[in-house]
Amino acid sequence: MVKFLIKRPIAVVMTLIAFLILGSITTMQIPVSLLPPIDIPEITVQLSYPNSDARQLENAVVKNVRQQLLQVNHLKDIHSETRDGSAIIKIRFAYDTDIHLAYIETNEKIDGIMGSLPRNMERPRVLKASASDIPVFYVSIVPDKEYFNKNDDLIALSQYTENVLKKRIEQLGEVAMVDVSGLEQPEIVITPNREQLRSLNLTNADIEQTLRNNNITLGNILIKDGQYLYNVRISSDIRSVDDIAGLYLNAGDRIIRLKDIADVCIKPKQRKGMYLFEKQEAIVMAVIKQADARMAEMHKELHTLIGQLQEENPGLTINISRDRSQLLSFSMNNLKQTLLLGLLLSIIIMFFFMRDLKAPFLIGISIPASLIISLFFLYLSNISINIVSISGLILGVGMMIDNSIIVIDNINQYRQRGLDINRACTEGTNEVIRPLLSSVLTTVAVFVPLVFLSDISGALFFDQAVTVSVSLFVSLLVSIMILPVFYRLFYRKSRIKTSGKEFGNFENRYEDSVMFILKRKTVFVLLFLLLIPAGIFLFKEIDKRFMPETEQTGITATINWNEPVDLTESKMRVIKLFDNVKTETVARDAFIGEQQFLLDNSFGNSASGAKLYFKAGSNAGVKKIKNEIKEFLGNNYPDATFDYSPEKNVFTMLFSDEEAPLTVNIRSATRNMFPGISEVKMLIDTISTAGIVLSKNPVPEKTVINIAVDFEKLGIYDVSYNTLVSKLETLFNRNKAGVLKSGKSFIDIMITENSKDIFTTLQQAEVPNKNGKLISLNSLITINKKTGYKTINADRLGEYVPVNFETGFNDYEQLQNKISRITGVFPAFEVTYSGSLFKDIGLFRQLSVVLAISMLLLFFILAAQFESVVQPVIVLTEIALDIAGALIVLSLFGSSLNVMSAIGIIVMSGIIINDSILKIDTINHYYKSGKPLKEAISLGGKRRIKPILMTSLTTILALLPLLFFTGLGVELQLPLALAIIGGMIIGTIVSLYFIPLLYFIIYSFKKE
Repeated sequence: MVKFLIKRPIAVVMTLIAFLILGSITTMQIPVSLLPPIDIPEITVQLSYPNSDARQLENAVVKNVRQQLLQVNHLKDIHSETRDGSAIIKIRFAYDTDIHLAYIETNEKIDGIMGSLPRNMERPRVLKASASDIPVFYVSIVPDKEYFNKNDDLIALSQYTENVLKKRIEQLGEVAMVDVSGLEQPEIVITPNREQLRSLNLTNADIEQTLRNNNITLGNILIKDGQYLYNVRISSDIRSVDDIAGLYLNAGDRIIRLKDIADVCIKPKQRKGMYLFEKQEAIVMAVIKQADARMAEMHKELHTLIGQLQEENPGLTINISRDRSQLLSFSMNNLKQTLLLGLLLSIIIMFFFMRDLKAPFLIGISIPASLIISLFFLYLSNISINIVSISGLILGVGMMIDNSIIVIDNINQYRQRGLDINRACTEGTNEVIRPLLSSVLTTVAVFVPLVFLSDISGALFFDQAVTVSVSLFVSLLVSIMILPVFYRLFYRKSRIKTSGKEFGNFENRYEDSVMFILKRKTVFVLLFLLLIPAGIFLFKEIDKRFMPETEQTGITATINWNEPVDLTESKMRVIKLFDNVKTETVARDAFIGEQQFLLDNSFGNSASGAKLYFKAGSNAGVKKIKNEIKEFLGNNYPDATFDYSPEKNVFTMLFSDEEAPLTVNIRSATRNMFPGISEVKMLIDTISTAGIVLSKNPVPEKTVINIAVDFEKLGIYDVSYNTLVSKLETLFNRNKAGVLKSGKSFIDIMITENSKDIFTTLQQAEVPNKNGKLISLNSLITINKKTGYKTINADRLGEYVPVNFETGFNDYEQLQNKISRITGVFPAFEVTYSGSLFKDIGLFRQLSVVLAISMLLLFFILAAQFESVVQPVIVLTEIALDIAGALIVLSLFGSSLNVMSAIGIIVMSGIIINDSILKIDTINHYYKSGKPLKEAISLGGKRRIKPILMTSLTTILALLPLLFFTGLGVELQLPLALAIIGGMIIGTIVSLYFIPLLYFIIYSFKKE
């Protein structure tokens, strides 16, 4: 085949150009994203039942829905969190579940249970977790002081945002939708004059009845008049505030207008949450991109539109407060720089060894050609350009160069023996096709099993496995089909240079060192084998975690004040906290209380909670902000609980585990009655005194004002229960009397009273009985305070209180046993254990199985190539030594053993043995030709010393830039690079010395 191609250089060049054109066009079409398009196996069910207590909601609604959802197929875990008025149920599925079918089935289960839910409860919302639903931009709309001089609230701005600004952004082709929060909604408030109502013998019920009588739409009636048909619409609905104020009421013999006995006005509806940009109240729009949108184009279009909107609205400040596209561009640019720098360093190494400008130039043609053609095949495979696939290309570049080096060096060796250039290209290439194919297959063999990792890890590394496999096969074809043709074109008029004197001396010194080791084989075998116990020791001591730590420039602080404060007080506390954070920040904002976003369910739904976001310039700045928040809360609000989480993006959504390493779930032993707060606190205090540090306060409490109705007195005073409830709703601004239809808007009509503090209001209020006589409300009810759970957690086993602990792989069992002994003396409780630690342990066990499968595949491939079962054992023996080298480098750089470094070890195992395969193949060639064993080892070593050093150095240098760049993509791949570099360094030494030593020992024994 090579001989055929060499004779047709024009056809080869034209074919290459055609593929390069296709690849170049592909680069303009291939999607670009931060991570591969992975379906997140999670569904969230949101339940809302206003004015319900957490305990009431859990018992009457959430528990039943949770039991119904347990029947959904492929369910892996379920967890519910219930608060006053709302609840969230999160369902996690096995990764291979079709999340679209699971979404449909979940909705069917919800529909099936709707008949047993309260009639006045809205249907629960079912949301699929999707990486594409994460907002790329947050746009803040901040009014200036002149706006507040004209308006007392944000109602006008809210309507302008909903009707104009939101729609303008949604018109961009790259935008899927715009989610809005911080809006202020209007309501019509009717405040009756109590004295006038009493003098006219009227009550609130009369006002409610008047509103109902005058706000009726009968719809259309079809009337026939002879041969004609007419649609007649009868309407008496009210349209404006003036309509309501002008309504007439019958007061005995008199007719009076509502405005004469009550104040009617539009006011902002009582809000459950707000948004602050810096320290000013604002509205925020979350911009969500189309799934197939190109981030760069969206970034450009949105910034252009924001500039136009700012010019059109000088009274507003429109900012892009969060720009998550920067993470993608920064990570991708750093990875591209790493790729180019690694390629440049590899070419320099080529020139250093070969002392020939044409050879690096050949590499400069073959590698870019391999990359461009690889992109074409990646496009056909539906693989996007992301940080995983680019890191696969970085790995592939080092191995692409290896193939080219081996082919060029082998052709050079044949030319040095005196063969003409045509025969040298043909025979030199044909000789290495088999070991090169074996090397590619062994490398692919260690990547393919990674795809079968459970959970999202396997899906994530599917792109990397496909990228490396495609790039290697393309590189192999370029090396054995394209490179010999270009070599002949470059060198047909030049003579081959023999190896320089310096390198010849180096080869001789290497030969002497090998002979020195062979004479002292026992000593050096023991020295090499000492790496195995060293590796075992480092494996036990090294820090282990799920994913590598990445630098954080943004942080979200979630705060719960643990006090019954309103939004205004919570806002003042947040502003005070902002003032006390002295570390310089690029941006900061706060979401206080419940937010109005449709797709994002991660925000708290209580006025006593807030999420604060800080964008710092560096990881050090984030650490300072954490300390300042902790100090401020400790000094000013010691009862507050707080937690930190990294800035939300696709990566943190997929891999940032919100679970603590070890969670102790405290449950009732009987499963019937859940223990009270005081009992649970006693157990936690006992655990704390035993010397175990809790990660945070596990029992958020709330203080409830309990109003108990005395039904005996209701009967004595002849007061209707509904009348009593209506009065309480009016006093607490919850008495909804109707809805005003104004254009496209529906505005609630509320009846309220001028209330003072709650206790004074209840003491002074009066309720009419069935005869119209006013009865003191205070005589019909009893008021007291009690403490309850603010949040009720539950899973498939029932309710529990989670207590989080910090621990590691090496001491979690000891901690678990200690907790079990402590909780054993509390018979009313039982405990179960969960946490991210158990998931990490399971993943590392899977990686161990993957490594074993990879070794088995390697053995079969090598046995087929060498037609021996002994020589594959020689090659695979070095992997144990190379793993020790990888662990040594990881420890020296302070890196942990995580999924990425473990995968790096597996990948390194497939790469490093390529040198040994090449060397053993050459030794076999000489040994089978009749050379003595030592001479065969010596000749094979001298002939392969240069390509082994070049291939090892080029692979190491291709990854070396990862040590000096930053960004999510680089930080994600750094542990993988460290593992490969460490294994390659030790592996090169093993290939040069240990492999020939073991070969000599085994074949000397067989000969004897």
